[in-house]
Amino acid sequence: MQPRNTAVLFAIAVLLGAFVYLYEIQGEAGREDANAESLRIFPGVEAEAIDVLEFRTQDDRAFLSVRVDAGWEIQTPVSFPGDEVGLDAIASTLANLKSEETIASAGAPEIYGLGESAKLIQFRVGEQHYTLEIGADTPVGGSVYVRNPAQSDLESVYSVARFRVDSFARDLDALRDRRVLRFDRTKVNRVVAGWPGGSVTLEKTEAGWAIANPKEMSGPADAKTVDDLLSDVAFLRALGFKDLADTGGAVTKADGEPYYSLRLGLSEPDPYDHEGNSQSDGHPLEVGFQVLSDTGEEEYLVSAGHPGVLFSVPRSRIDGFPRELFAFRFKELSEFETKDVQSFDLIFNAPGEANSVKPLTVRVDRVATGWKSAGAGEGLGVDEEWVVGAAAGLVAEFARLEAVSVVEEVAGANTLGALGLQPPSTILRAYGAPTASDPTEVAGADAKVGVVSAPRVLLAEVSLGALDPVAGIAAKAFGQAAIYRLDPALAEQLPLGLEDFRARFLLPAVEDSAAE
Repeated sequence: MQPRNTAVLFAIAVLLGAFVYLYEIQGEAGREDANAESLRIFPGVEAEAIDVLEFRTQDDRAFLSVRVDAGWEIQTPVSFPGDEVGLDAIASTLANLKSEETIASAGAPEIYGLGESAKLIQFRVGEQHYTLEIGADTPVGGSVYVRNPAQSDLESVYSVARFRVDSFARDLDALRDRRVLRFDRTKVNRVVAGWPGGSVTLEKTEAGWAIANPKEMSGPADAKTVDDLLSDVAFLRALGFKDLADTGGAVTKADGEPYYSLRLGLSEPDPYDHEGNSQSDGHPLEVGFQVLSDTGEEEYLVSAGHPGVLFSVPRSRIDGFPRELFAFRFKELSEFETKDVQSFDLIFNAPGEANSVKPLTVRVDRVATGWKSAGAGEGLGVDEEWVVGAAAGLVAEFARLEAVSVVEEVAGANTLGALGLQPPSTILRAYGAPTASDPTEVAGADAKVGVVSAPRVLLAEVSLGALDPVAGIAAKAFGQAAIYRLDPALAEQLPLGLEDFRARFLLPAVEDSAAE
């Protein structure tokens, strides 16, 4: 074959291959898209562009909702935030509704339940108005007849799957936003919580949450309690709604103080417009709610800044909110990671005249096989062995000591003595390995007490006093003024004095038969 003919055939093959690729392969996707577009009841409409929805609800109420910057806002029959998920789903269904069958030579629309007897779903995209007519069910196939009346020819009657239009069949409450409060948790800088007989004011500082009121409790707040409260409020959802206009404004008020009240101060204006709250440029700087009454054994009625509307919420959610001052205060006596502990000291003071008896210190180091006593005072040999797991269990409990109550905000000498804390029966100290910036040991409350044989960094120090079987163990953390109570059950995990330590944490001494 001549070279010229070969080149011509090669060119033809290339062109044919390109045609097959572009038309059969790439073109197939384009034809599928074009075909899908031709089946849409409202071609060219995008869900995100729909900014007005209007129809009658399943409970036969005229409904109008407008898309705003903060989401959907219901304007009729009540002024209230709309359920973003539900209303977005309706907008998406309208924009993407496709026909399964086109009825040719359909005849009068009334035959299909359309026309004057149809259910109407109206919506707007900018200034463009659209209407969807929903008619009767098809005889077979689980479908329903629909029509876009803007298409005036009689062949514009379609059947679509019934489930695709079921999202329109909702009552008013199902279209409302069920969140009791809408706010950005990162912008909350003030919390005021109140309950019958008490209240607390919390403020966010550079160091974290702090109690601002009552003044006698001013100091660090329990960050977990505050965060849990904000999380619970953010996820608080209504079971239903009570419109006071429908009941003549009647609602059973709670006698005296509300069951619970909450105000959240915001560092920046909230985009959600809650009427009745402090405003800045039209947006709230504070949001909150009050539990006004109860509707029975299972629910509370809550006012949350929407005039004329009350939320019905589960009692269990409200009753779970903290309603005592101690719940909000910082109550950790120690907090560290057990893996960071390289050694710990147990310092035991003799009861009675403490100044006349030298404290006994036991140092315990982490070794390859676990924990090993490295040094001891008089009366305790370094070779005495621990009960298996006792040292590890002690460190684990010491790592997370949290008070169950406060005895006194500022420790007085009389109280310290009465609670066995002057001197304490036991002092616990945990140490970590030094860093480059910690070349020497950092001592605790009494730098003269302890065994200094290697540089160590103090992680925590807690003094333990007398045990009250009901109230708990008296305790005081190094650097804190308050006297706390620990859970009395911790008496099984922590040594309360030298004799208790030897009896429960050390193995009995083995007698030397040769010496006998």
